[in-house]
Amino acid sequence: KLNESLLKDFFNDDFIKQSLTKDLCISPLTLLRIGAPMRIVKQISGYLEKKSAASVELMFNQHPKNRQFNNLINQTKLKIGYISAAFKDHSTTHLMGKMFAYHNRSKYEVFAFSLSPPDKTIEQQIIKNSVDHLIFLNNFTDYDAINQLYNFNLHIIVDIDGFTRGTRRKLIVSRPAPIALNYMGFLSTLGNFDFVQYFIADRVVLPIQNLLKNESELQIEIDNLYGDSYSEKLIYMPNSFYVADYESLFNDSIIQVVEENEINETNKYDLLLENQFTLIN
Repeated sequence: KLNESLLKDFFNDDFIKQSLTKDLCISPLTLLRIGAPMRIVKQISGYLEKKSAASVELMFNQHPKNRQFNNLINQTKLKIGYISAAFKDHSTTHLMGKMFAYHNRSKYEVFAFSLSPPDKTIEQQIIKNSVDHLIFLNNFTDYDAINQLYNFNLHIIVDIDGFTRGTRRKLIVSRPAPIALNYMGFLSTLGNFDFVQYFIADRVVLPIQNLLKNESELQIEIDNLYGDSYSEKLIYMPNSFYVADYESLFNDSIIQVVEENEINETNKYDLLLENQFTLIN
């Protein structure tokens, strides 16, 4: 792990200036891995998003932030699209694969846009069974994939990948929906509010003092704490932002909850049985 003072000296304003002017940006994911300051991650991420948006502008003769969404007004359901290269045998899908089935289908129409090819894995089959539409974009060019996304008239797009492997940033910054969320796969900012407006969090990963404040006071606290680190508005889940498929994780295990004051010398070894998961409260 790099020394904190060394990181501070290395990631200075000159580093940012040279990285951006010479187009020598380190991947945001690499920056996170080596412990770079979040303000640096934000600036580099934002720069890369702008570059992708400029490419989209050349494709469509219009900057994506100027895209209009007039076809969404009279639809009976909200259309939510999740886009990821992880819709396969991948750790992210192991965790959140069954989450999609819990959308209220009377209110929402759920799309999964896969950047990975079709396969015969159980994980991809779970995705297919959990959404209304599974669409594969892996063989499309960026231009054709963006047109595909536009044709679905989505209300919300959820970017699961961020800057992780397999991402296709042009598809996200093209603004396939008026609202975009950064969720689950890349636990950092994407750096540009024009393209992704919200980040899903909780009080553990991004601590705040009191969620029960009125909205304006809460927003002031969030801006003071995280405004330099996140371009997105932070949405706080009441308990945890993290999704886990506990049924698959524990499979046939016995799950029991034990109060700490109930453990003694006589029964403590009974908590270590095979195929048993014990939560000590």
